[in-house]
Amino acid sequence: MKLAMYETKKYKVDLKDNGAIICYVSWDSELFNVEVYNLSIEQYQNSFLLAELLTCVNEKAHELNVTLITTRVAQSDLVAVHALEDVGFRFIEANYHPFLNCSDILFLPDEIFSISLCTDCEVMSMSEEIGDMFKFGRYHQDERIPNNLADIRYKNWLVNATKIE
Repeated sequence: MKLAMYETKKYKVDLKDNGAIICYVSWDSELFNVEVYNLSIEQYQNSFLLAELLTCVNEKAHELNVTLITTRVAQSDLVAVHALEDVGFRFIEANYHPFLNCSDILFLPDEIFSISLCTDCEVMSMSEEIGDMFKFGRYHQDERIPNNLADIRYKNWLVNATKIE
């Protein structure tokens, strides 16, 4: 079954008021030629129930013939980081969320510079550089994924991120 870029198959895993969702990642599955899913841990009450929940996620992944599961967790959620490491995750990407209150700055783009959409040619030119920019990204850290495919994955990410439909 071939899915469009952002169509997905989602599976909810529940255990004692703890929950997670695994979603099929069609673009990575097609590129890597294996079943790739993304894990989102919705809620957990403690480390013991999280461990049980991750066991249920693993069983569902096995049922779906999943080869690779990716996930992101907050850098402050050490319970989730440790639980994921305990079940075999080797590289856990922590998300930092710096913020800037826009009311604190004066920004007049028409007086300083202009903002416009990239042309297709500019996007393709930038995508040629993008693979090298992520040499330490999660897809380069996983030895099951050849580096040349990881480079293509990041290039495709940029091209797809700039498409307006």
